[in-house]
Amino acid sequence: TKSTNKVILPNTPVKASRLVIRHLEEEDIPKVLPEIVREFGSLISPSNEPKQPGDEVATQIENYLFSLTVLIGLTQRVERRKKGYLDDASGNSSLVIPDHNVICIVEQIPFVSENSSTT
Repeated sequence: TKSTNKVILPNTPVKASRLVIRHLEEEDIPKVLPEIVREFGSLISPSNEPKQPGDEVATQIENYLFSLTVLIGLTQRVERRKKGYLDDASGNSSLVIPDHNVICIVEQIPFVSENSSTT
């Protein structure tokens, strides 16, 4: 886990934030994709072994292909959640909403404007 040090200036009101759990939307995907690649993508190991020619290029290609796969997969999940899929197993070919949705957790920090109204 990452720890963040927050600096609070004197006479500065502390804004309470809240966590919201909601469905992942298509506009969220470009924001989370770099974090997914950093967390689960290919890394060059910091070993003492000499690096082979092309290691960095291979890592970049692997991360690109991984991010493309995640991008396509998450986009399909969002679309399936919105549209559903055909239920051919029941024989009536009706739309069924899938039960394997992707959710995200969003931190919302209230914005206090100059006239002290919270939005």
